[in-house]
Amino acid sequence: MKPGLCSQEVSFMIEVIKAIEEKATGAGLSGLLAGMSLGFNLNPVLRRNFYSREDGKYKPFDARFQFRDENGKIELFIDITDGKMKAGAGKVSRPHLTATLRDAGIFRRFFSPTNPADPLNLMLDNDLTLSGNLSYIARLGHLMEAFRREYSGVREKKEKSGGAGAIKAGMEALNSSRAERDIKRIKCEKTPECMFLDDPFLSSRSLKDFPRIAEMRAEFFGGRGEICTERPRLITEYCRRHGFEKDPQGRVLDPVLRQAEALRYLMENKAAIIRDRNLLAGTTTTKMPGVIVFPELAATGIWPELLTMRTRVMNPYRISPADADILNMEIFPYWSERNVREWTRTNFGSPRCQELDERWVLYFMWKTAALSHTIPDYPAVLSRGLIDIKGEVEEKLGACTEEKSANFYKASMAVIDGVINYAGRLSRKAGEMAARLELRGTEMRSRVRELRDMERICRKVPAKPAETLHEALQSIWILKIALHMENMNAGLSFGRFDVWLQPYFKKEISEISSHRKREEYVNRAIELTASFFLQCNDHLPLVPDVGNRLFGGSSSDMALTVGGVDREGKSAVCDMTYVILKVAEMLTLRDPNLNARYYPGVNSIEYLRRLCEVNVITGSTPSIHNDKAVVETLINQGFAQEDARDWGATGCVEPTSCGRHIGHTNCMLLNTVAALEMALNNGLHPLLREQVGPRTGEMDSFVKYENFLNAYKEQLKYLIHQSIDYNNYLGHAHQYVHPTPLLSSLVQGCIDKGRDVTEGGARYNSSGAALVSLVDVVDSLMGIKKAVFEEKIVSFNDLKKALEADFKGYEPLHAKLAGKMPKFGSGAEEPEKLARELVDYIYREYQSRKNYRGGRYTSGFWSMSNHVAFGTLSGALPSGRKRGKAFTPGITPSASASTSLMDNMRAVASLDSLKMPNNIAFNVKLSPSPGEPHQVFVDHATAYAKTYFETGGMQIQFNMVTSQMLKDAMEHPENYRNLMVRISGYNAYFVELSRDMQIELIERAEYR
Repeated sequence: MKPGLCSQEVSFMIEVIKAIEEKATGAGLSGLLAGMSLGFNLNPVLRRNFYSREDGKYKPFDARFQFRDENGKIELFIDITDGKMKAGAGKVSRPHLTATLRDAGIFRRFFSPTNPADPLNLMLDNDLTLSGNLSYIARLGHLMEAFRREYSGVREKKEKSGGAGAIKAGMEALNSSRAERDIKRIKCEKTPECMFLDDPFLSSRSLKDFPRIAEMRAEFFGGRGEICTERPRLITEYCRRHGFEKDPQGRVLDPVLRQAEALRYLMENKAAIIRDRNLLAGTTTTKMPGVIVFPELAATGIWPELLTMRTRVMNPYRISPADADILNMEIFPYWSERNVREWTRTNFGSPRCQELDERWVLYFMWKTAALSHTIPDYPAVLSRGLIDIKGEVEEKLGACTEEKSANFYKASMAVIDGVINYAGRLSRKAGEMAARLELRGTEMRSRVRELRDMERICRKVPAKPAETLHEALQSIWILKIALHMENMNAGLSFGRFDVWLQPYFKKEISEISSHRKREEYVNRAIELTASFFLQCNDHLPLVPDVGNRLFGGSSSDMALTVGGVDREGKSAVCDMTYVILKVAEMLTLRDPNLNARYYPGVNSIEYLRRLCEVNVITGSTPSIHNDKAVVETLINQGFAQEDARDWGATGCVEPTSCGRHIGHTNCMLLNTVAALEMALNNGLHPLLREQVGPRTGEMDSFVKYENFLNAYKEQLKYLIHQSIDYNNYLGHAHQYVHPTPLLSSLVQGCIDKGRDVTEGGARYNSSGAALVSLVDVVDSLMGIKKAVFEEKIVSFNDLKKALEADFKGYEPLHAKLAGKMPKFGSGAEEPEKLARELVDYIYREYQSRKNYRGGRYTSGFWSMSNHVAFGTLSGALPSGRKRGKAFTPGITPSASASTSLMDNMRAVASLDSLKMPNNIAFNVKLSPSPGEPHQVFVDHATAYAKTYFETGGMQIQFNMVTSQMLKDAMEHPENYRNLMVRISGYNAYFVELSRDMQIELIERAEYR
């Protein structure tokens, strides 16, 4: 036993608490809390959690919590002061956090000492609402779990991770995988777009030709994420020593300069690691794969799971007891008041827009977690090197007379020094490893040569320009690591990888005259590119369990773009385009998130065919964009033509002008159905059980369909503007809490202006919104228009009753709404016209507002996986969709709209791409007919894509898997470890998705 209580006392306490818990209401709940406080106060192991640790000293965590139910019948409190807990019935003065729980049943779940509920999941279900610092409820969640484990005797076994065991496990999983597609690849004759590849499709190459890459891939699929505390420990260590708000002498710190010095300290102290088999030096974490923690952003959300994340059902993480202790005692306490969300709450007085975000069913704001949806100017570093860029900054500093700009230039120089220092330490590490292997004799000669190569390359790049493909890839990878240490890697994307790497490929292969040697060089290019792809998967984002419901299966979503046209409007497809596509085909990795640009009439049909074939083989990648439509849309947003042509996707599908544009293209996901539910309830949202939007009328007040449509628009306008207000507040928080001087040094405009990207330093500034579930709104409005106003099948009041009953007792009405009303994608013109009207309305509302950096707001229609999460939290709809079912993904027609894929395509293509500048996600599940040959199926898919783009379609993404395979994967996940699917903008491994998301994928319309 732990010191403090004997075994008999523990057993007695457990029995008493269980007895109270089973029947706890009112006074019983008070007794439950009193029993828990006694358990904490008598146990020094638990009391330790009432303190934070700083430089070996312990500081008490003082917090007051007020709890009440919605009806005002239950009031409870917890007061933690000077290392002791008081708890019971009544009120507490000046609470740090007030929690409203729906009823006594939720109280029992929240305070259960045997199985406490995760507070964030309760918030998502709107069973718990909060007023105050969310970090406090997260810490309380950890205390509750610590109590449960102490008194239930839970102890976990130690686990090993990575290495040979992971390779063996991955090999076994992949060898038995039913998702591996061993089919004969299509061969292609040499095309004008390729200068050196005799067969651009590289059909004769397979993963079997690259055993090193096969082993690295197996290690990834055989491993499991492990929390790494290196980054937050170093950042926190620096800020504790040197100050965050003020320095040790009491002087106010410049935020940009503070962040730069902290990042330099991190890069100078970060472990220089080169893993076995890797061809590129450097890692994002000390684990494999590692989970990176950003406590200044949203990482405290994982606090309640520090003791349970190993065993959670979806996507569990490893964490050592030492790392859990560091996060709990040292890191999270320091950042509880200093993270972006809480700085916003404190400095803007808990605005209503923030309260609504924390109900989670209306909109989801990514700026609480990241700003990084953009593409740095990698070509500038490849062609110039960081030393030359630093020289430019020094010149600017010498001529600068304004303190704020001078601090920016000092910050830029500091972060550049940090990156160069890290590269130099990688070089020395490679040299040390090579020297040790040389002592082992000739058997390691090949690896020694590789390490000596790394030693030379890291001594050179990114400080100086790259001259070879290997140097270019290494330079980008070191920059990526450093940028990721500065910014959470959420959509921090790679841009036009093929265009930027082609000059190095061309230079090296042009110097080779032998056909055999050229073939060997192509293999080397494939191996290096594949190694880069695998390096990108050496880390995972930190996702709390509630995040698995919101966007489960998503990784960092760092997009990589190929194809399209160049800055002069000529085809940009090249040899490296096909090398990258080959790597994507062989590896079937969700990251990088591969996006392909196709310009009708400029890019070849062979290129489009290859894009479709890679989709067939991988099941879901790449996403394909109509380059003509996207370029015209960017020009319409004010981009110069050359800059518009030079775009790449960020995050999911969003267009960003490479190296010059801060678009934070996923700053928000907005639930358009929420506005519909509010319009049906006079501004009240049913799940939130409170008045949210304006009062736009009861059902019997709508005498015309147009009256209700206007009411819907008013509710939607309210949510749009509330979310914009919050995004702007969060943007100001980033300016203080989390400016990004390294990213700013690699974005055009910032050095000229002497301004960080968070201050509007980039040449182009915008903020991008994703509108979720618009098709469900269109289909519902059509149902209302036809059933209530035109055909008069049902009154509005009776329709509302049917929706509240989830159509139970209203089955004939449900059948008519679900199957007889015109829907978007059915071939009917009326819903398409309505969709265009709403797209136009949304576009105008977003464009009418400026963001905190002075740029425009752009609208798009994709949903990540929030169409599933929002759907589970929403009631029945007039479209016939039942309560809790997933919404349609992106801008995709519902599965019941039509049996013809062409009807779907025509409907989506009818939307004006100029009014959707943040792009769309059009999801198509396509499978071969029984016995259909591979080439025939690829040709059919190519014909569909070509027709869609020629009629104006903006983007399309495929799932080339059958519903039957997905059902089998649900039943036998062990046989489908690498089955990759496309959600709504990003790729995911099917077996890592929630059951609701898996069902949504299965229920999508399947076309043959």
